[in-house]
Amino acid sequence: MKRPVRMWLALLLLAACRGPAATPGPLAATPAAPTPQASATASPSAAPSPTYRAPVPAVRPQYRLIATLDFAAHYLAVSQEIRYTNNQALPLDMIPLVVPVADELITITSIEYDRGTDWSYHGRAQGGSAELLLARPLLPGEVLHIEIDYAIAVPERPTLLGWTARQMTFIDWYPFIPPYLAERGWVINEPTPQGEYLVYESADFDVSLYTVHPPALLQIAAPAPETRREGGWHYQLAHARRFVWAASGHYQAETLRAGEGNIPVTVYYFEEERAAAQAAVRTAAKALEIYERLFGTYPYEHLVLVECIFPDGMESDGMFFLDMGYFKSYDGTPRNLLTTLSAHETAHNWWFGAVGNDAAHEAWLDEALATYAELLYYQEAHPNAQDWWWQFRVEQWEPQGRVGRSAYELEGFRPYVNANYLRGAQFLHAVRQRIGDEAFLDFLQAYATRYRGQLADGASFLALLQASSGQALDEIINEYFGE
Repeated sequence: MKRPVRMWLALLLLAACRGPAATPGPLAATPAAPTPQASATASPSAAPSPTYRAPVPAVRPQYRLIATLDFAAHYLAVSQEIRYTNNQALPLDMIPLVVPVADELITITSIEYDRGTDWSYHGRAQGGSAELLLARPLLPGEVLHIEIDYAIAVPERPTLLGWTARQMTFIDWYPFIPPYLAERGWVINEPTPQGEYLVYESADFDVSLYTVHPPALLQIAAPAPETRREGGWHYQLAHARRFVWAASGHYQAETLRAGEGNIPVTVYYFEEERAAAQAAVRTAAKALEIYERLFGTYPYEHLVLVECIFPDGMESDGMFFLDMGYFKSYDGTPRNLLTTLSAHETAHNWWFGAVGNDAAHEAWLDEALATYAELLYYQEAHPNAQDWWWQFRVEQWEPQGRVGRSAYELEGFRPYVNANYLRGAQFLHAVRQRIGDEAFLDFLQAYATRYRGQLADGASFLALLQASSGQALDEIINEYFGE
């Protein structure tokens, strides 16, 4: 059933608060669809079966979002466009949209696309999905243009999407098209009680943000350099899994520059945590420089760290959040979670952003690599703290069991962390000890290069590891991944 309009206020706010009428220039053109070729083996008496070729190189999805935030009403009105190219070697007769916002918070007023208007929406408490049925299949290389209008009632709670008296955060706030894998189909996972479950295709983002009733000292934290125009903030972020942002009238900000590209590294924080924030931004900048040498060029134009009020932390492309508690517990030394997690989340720009994976079924692919990157950071930046890191981060938890178990197989956050973060890091260290530092770091660069902009899986990781190392690693692999 088509999604009904539940709140007339959404339409009014979308019309009144969309920002200037002029929309940024058109999204980039995409290649024309290839002409289907008749099968060479078709029977003369039967209609030829078409064969198709996927476009090479693949064309990334393109997202344009124009959002207006009413601070007083805690209400976000969004007009969104998607240009989606079929990169598969087969026609698609349906395109799904993952809607990561709880059904009670989002009002979808319209979805329009150029091959029909028959769409259905399935909402639920942890986010839903929409199915766009196509009147004519989308052939390989063809482009589907989608326009969506919706509004979000931002909840008062310290969560990924929510507001408190000091901050509003926007993570997973818009519908997106999930990846399509030939051997699996659309990659749409069920929510999990621990860990992450959404899987994103690498895409390009063009985002414009406007405000109504903003606080006097408003600052927007976003993962790309900003352009101020027509009373709003404009951002472009390419080769990214998602676009996240935060807004506050209480932020302080400091910036360092780091890496081959003289990348600005900025921390947004609350006044009382200045010393901790300065330490965190130094860690992130140093980690960026270390990881560029070890993994390859930093993938984005900016790195932003945001002190947040929701528990723990969250990575994203060019930006990450860390809980206020880590700032408050900073002790002036590198032996604390603020330093450890600043290095960890910086590493996710390679292991999540540049190289993606299925976070629900193979979380170890990004989390083990980001955890082990902490050790690589300490070995160069604070070599006297290596033993402390092993004890504090890994050994005190006595992790056991098989690496690679999905979030659906594990009960509780600690078993999930032990399996995917800690046992995964132990596996990587065992491999490094077996093949040596040079071969291990050569493998990490080869893996980052091979799967940049793609989704990797565990089988591909292990196959490339064995091939690039030139050594038989079956014993170690079976020790950590066997039953």
